[in-house]
Amino acid sequence: MSGTIDDEGKQITIRRLSSRPTREVRVEQTASQRRIELGPVPTPRKIRIARRVRLPRRITAELLLQPIVIHTPVDGQVFEASEMEVVGQANPGTHLALVNERYRAETRSSSEGKFTFSDVRLSIGANTIMVLDLDHLTWEQARASIRVVRQEQLAPFLGHKDPLTNAPLAEGEPVVRCSICWTYCYLSSWRANGNCSICCMRGLTPRHWTSDDDEFYMTREELNRR
Repeated sequence: MSGTIDDEGKQITIRRLSSRPTREVRVEQTASQRRIELGPVPTPRKIRIARRVRLPRRITAELLLQPIVIHTPVDGQVFEASEMEVVGQANPGTHLALVNERYRAETRSSSEGKFTFSDVRLSIGANTIMVLDLDHLTWEQARASIRVVRQEQLAPFLGHKDPLTNAPLAEGEPVVRCSICWTYCYLSSWRANGNCSICCMRGLTPRHWTSDDDEFYMTREELNRR
């Protein structure tokens, strides 16, 4: 199909190369006329939409893996006791481990995913408590950690009595602790007796710990484990 129109006194010849919708335009300008040729539009390609996308089995399982959550204690909590309990939520029936420096314990979560670690030992100062899912160690959701602090007991001897004088131990006067029987007594009683009032009856000559020693603040259970 072709035609001619006037463009400000100039003749323009239009020739359609095809009856299909036009897209390409080619213009040739001469001194007396412009020639415009309209080319055909390519047939659009068909787009195929997939009905279903299947993820690899590992990715699917990881998306369904419930992250470990520690409910108690809370991050940053401060303790004076040497032991505590850790309670949380994980995937049902998984093998779990709790790690705190050299301390390690293992358990298995219940059918509801709940877990409890009892008698978790704490060191004096900062402690990083980490719970691991041993069944999925390589996955990010398979671990959780919190940081708790155990303070030194300023007066762990309160409630005890001096074995020599039978007087209640109180703050304000130097107190020492026997390195063998772990008994607290006043420093004045130790010096007056020349030894621990209990161990001297057994013929023992222990040394004593002061408030500058870590053993002075440890519980008997902690000392037993050393």
